[in-house]
Amino acid sequence: TTYALLVEEAYDQFVHAVTAAVSQSATPTIRMEHQCYQVNSSVSQLFPVVSFNFKGGASLVLTPEQYLVQSAWDVAGMWCLGFWKNPRLTVLGDLVLKDRIFVYDLVHQQIGWANYNCASTANVSISREYFVNPAQWSSRSWLPLAINSVFLFVTWLR
Repeated sequence: TTYALLVEEAYDQFVHAVTAAVSQSATPTIRMEHQCYQVNSSVSQLFPVVSFNFKGGASLVLTPEQYLVQSAWDVAGMWCLGFWKNPRLTVLGDLVLKDRIFVYDLVHQQIGWANYNCASTANVSISREYFVNPAQWSSRSWLPLAINSVFLFVTWLR
């Protein structure tokens, strides 16, 4: 999915926090059940950097360009959150995972992501051992999940 889905409580808190942060410079509006903002300046200067904190200590830090999309309703200066409210499920979509790469660690039953320039080539192969070149990671976040499949070994080529 392109958009992200947030469980209702997290979505409501997210919308409230963003709206409060931009209330002096942006006009909040709802378009087709979607939270949008009419702005007259750069979203990167107006909207805050946000952090989603997950159980186990993982964090996902997003710039405005990673959580806002320009409105498709042909209204100049209209930007909408790239999130939808969901009653039971959180899904991280393409928008918030842009320029990140996922790593699967079956030995420790974790998945994680790292910031990554997706314009670069990634060499992905299957291995039973875990290896990551720390110099290639700009940041790393892990989520503990039960996974029952092969371990993915990831290295980056320059």
